[in-house]
Amino acid sequence: MDSPSPTESDPDSQTFRLEKDWGMTCDEWQKFEDKLNFLGREPSESVAIIVDVPSSLEDDEGLYRLGYLTRQSIDRLETGKADVGVFLRPCVSHMEEIEIVLDAKILQKQDLDRYNWICFVGIGDVIHPSLLTHVSQSESDVVIFDQVFECNNRCFPMFFGPFDPIKSESCDYLNGRFVLRSKLARHVDKIPPIEILRGLNRSLTSEHVALPLIKATGKPSSMVEKASFFKPLVGKGKLVKDSTVTVIVSTKNAARILAHTLPVMHEHDQVAEIIIVSNQTDNPYSLALLERLGKLEKISIIYYNENFNFSKQSNIAAEASKSKNLVFFNDDVIPAEDDWLDQLLVGFLREKRAIVGPLLLYPDGTVQHGGLGVTKGGNVEHRYRGGSFPIDSYNYDLIFPSRVWALTGAVLLTSRELFQELGGFDESLATGWQDVDLCLRAREIGAEIIFEPRVIMTHLESVSISQELEGGAGKISHSQRTDERLLFIDRWGPFANSSYSPRISPEDPSCRTLKVAY
Repeated sequence: MDSPSPTESDPDSQTFRLEKDWGMTCDEWQKFEDKLNFLGREPSESVAIIVDVPSSLEDDEGLYRLGYLTRQSIDRLETGKADVGVFLRPCVSHMEEIEIVLDAKILQKQDLDRYNWICFVGIGDVIHPSLLTHVSQSESDVVIFDQVFECNNRCFPMFFGPFDPIKSESCDYLNGRFVLRSKLARHVDKIPPIEILRGLNRSLTSEHVALPLIKATGKPSSMVEKASFFKPLVGKGKLVKDSTVTVIVSTKNAARILAHTLPVMHEHDQVAEIIIVSNQTDNPYSLALLERLGKLEKISIIYYNENFNFSKQSNIAAEASKSKNLVFFNDDVIPAEDDWLDQLLVGFLREKRAIVGPLLLYPDGTVQHGGLGVTKGGNVEHRYRGGSFPIDSYNYDLIFPSRVWALTGAVLLTSRELFQELGGFDESLATGWQDVDLCLRAREIGAEIIFEPRVIMTHLESVSISQELEGGAGKISHSQRTDERLLFIDRWGPFANSSYSPRISPEDPSCRTLKVAY
């Protein structure tokens, strides 16, 4: 059930609700913000505040009004012993007048030598008085913070998790607002702030302050830009020879689906082989299809005659594979486009070690899988489950690739080397949680877990395993599922969705419930 927004009769509510437009009334936002705890200690480090003035803002009166808002908030900053300078990036005409309003200088690179930090903001931004205090406490190279945008008496909060270099390569999801050690800033007077971040080494440390330290005017870029999510990621002939894969499909009596997907997959240049693991298939039509497919050059069949164990079946096939890369592919998944593998490989090949998975939709077009999160009780949830695609996407989550906590095993791409290093799927997790467990173990050794929503597939969800659960053939008991879940919780709890904002409740897969405390 959706969590309600607080009302006057419920002043102590600790949860708030984002509405259909991902916003709330400014009154509701103020109630939420009043419950947050901001630091009050004196800052001590010097900060250069760089104000961006978009070239689209040419209206004198509007520019001056926005400039005064920013200047007033700078005057209210808790500066303590900190040295604060204000600079304008030369973007528009009438710069001299804006300089006077902001009491700022036109930015020259040498001006920044005396400052420890650079803070990027936009004209019209209201900077929270505690921003410098939070920055002074940081020992990281980059500090990001939550933001809120105000437009037409509506507030649109932007809550982030830890800095995501994967997402930042595709879009400016931070809206050009963050803080950076000045020694790391190159060409700061010439290129947009997000380009500076993209040019930095990923080994740099970052910190996320889970507080809205900037209030901006207008709407965030993710709500106004026309995201080009139908744009092809790569043309033919762009992938290297080492990008060929072995596709591993575990199945039982799912011939009606495989009859459509496997022949197309078989013709794909990047597919070196397809290994089908047949788990006690007994349907005559499915048996006939397996016999026919097994005669094709790139397809081999492994007949697995034990009780269903997705992990063991997958591990046997991976051991028999010959390619450098593996795709675990459920028998109930249908790609939306024939070039899905090319597109999935694009981001994967940029990483040294990674596990990558696509966006999965239900047959009615609503979201089935947008990455995985976990509740406090250890229940694994598909983010955005049931949402409308792409409307119900928060801050580009269903538009551009990003780091996630974990991915479903319905479709997973990884290297054979990484899979073997991890010891494959845990065979004690036979019927579930093995995909999450694999991702969490991969994260522990520094591998990237990447959700790629530009690759879209339809997922019929658990066609094979549903036959084995009680009520089907009955070979998998609910007690077995419970035991595996408890094993997973014992291994990984207490849980933290370390890739996502701590302000967004993991109990709500729509990602619309906000938490005061975390």
